[in-house]
Amino acid sequence: MSDDPATISILIALGAFVLLSWQTVRYLQMRNYVILLIWPAFIYMIGPAATLMFVDAPVLSRYVDERRIDAQTLLMLWYLVVLVLVDRALNLSAELRRAINGEQVASLSSSVIFPGLFVTSVVLASIFQIHLLNSFGTVLSGAYILNSYEDIPYWGFVAGLYEIIFLCFILVLLGKHPSRPMWTLYVGMYAFTTLLRVMGGTRLVLIKELAIMIILLYLRGSISGRKLVIVGAIVVSIGSGVGLLRSGGGGEEMNVLGPVYGLVMESALNALTLGIADSVNQSGAVGHSGSAATTASWLTLAVIPSFLRLGMSEDDMTALSPYNLALSAGFDSWAPVGGMSGFATIDYITSYPHVFLFVMVTLFAVWFRSLRDGPFKQIFGLVSMTCAIHFWRDPADISFKLLVQGMIICGILWLLPQRRRAPRPTLPAPVQ
Repeated sequence: MSDDPATISILIALGAFVLLSWQTVRYLQMRNYVILLIWPAFIYMIGPAATLMFVDAPVLSRYVDERRIDAQTLLMLWYLVVLVLVDRALNLSAELRRAINGEQVASLSSSVIFPGLFVTSVVLASIFQIHLLNSFGTVLSGAYILNSYEDIPYWGFVAGLYEIIFLCFILVLLGKHPSRPMWTLYVGMYAFTTLLRVMGGTRLVLIKELAIMIILLYLRGSISGRKLVIVGAIVVSIGSGVGLLRSGGGGEEMNVLGPVYGLVMESALNALTLGIADSVNQSGAVGHSGSAATTASWLTLAVIPSFLRLGMSEDDMTALSPYNLALSAGFDSWAPVGGMSGFATIDYITSYPHVFLFVMVTLFAVWFRSLRDGPFKQIFGLVSMTCAIHFWRDPADISFKLLVQGMIICGILWLLPQRRRAPRPTLPAPVQ
């Protein structure tokens, strides 16, 4: 075997991916609900090795450190290993299955304000998205990629609306089916916002949301394994096509990567920030910075929308953020391409990321299992599963913010009375 570092790193990444694939297929066959926590690894786990293609690329090359590739891959693999061990010890899958398919979750779409919440979110998101397309161009023109979403003052608000729309549609799928006209309206609204987002170049709506839907439907026995594979292949192909339009054709890489071009690029660009975070961590800068109280304050404030942080500017938030360690360590950015992950955040806040991941996953499982079955447990189980991918492709503060947002929305829907109407059949009961 070649002892070239790049070759060894690729082999390690491929080996980890084979382990992931085996475990994922096994979980699918068992209809194990823990797959809702690990499936994003199919997109992002190959990222560290994929960044090797940038070693000689202008600009991006200064963010790729070949010495860190193996450590980044193994950190993500460790997260998966801990989840599997915790599931075996505590039967986490059974707890998640009961929560997601609970009666309280099924009743949320029957709340008196649910139709108004869904319609209002769709209307607002559509208005802002159409304005965005008119101002910056569409995926067909490619002009919009010259602009940064960070320069759009309302982008965070629109992204939050899209998360509400997705959560509402999941509640429709898992709840008591509405009348045919309302069902048609819900599907049409979701499809329309999906089209607008794709025109804006957001592939995540295809990869994340559709993946969660088809996995949930398969776990409940509503679709067959064959349909799961077919729909999954279509999602990957369309997502890659959008990625090619964003990149202006994909160049020579497309000839090698083919239909998985979009997935590999998403994963690789996201891994660049993980590489920076790992380099900062290994330099020892994390152990000599800030305090746990500062980090906790930053994470708590991050949940509050920026326009509601009265008297606190973005500069104040930046001063609390652990991401500035990258700047103090000599990097000119902590997120050169905008991508980020919870793994990178952990590298920024602790010198012992493997220990932190083990404690985090174990405490989550023990705490969730100890909860009494009821509205809170059912809602938390559902929202945490729909937000799982954000830990892989967003900073931990964003992931936590979306989790809290989903909990608040579902909590309001649960507290308000349900609409009175004739009962209609729900989706088939989940396969035990």
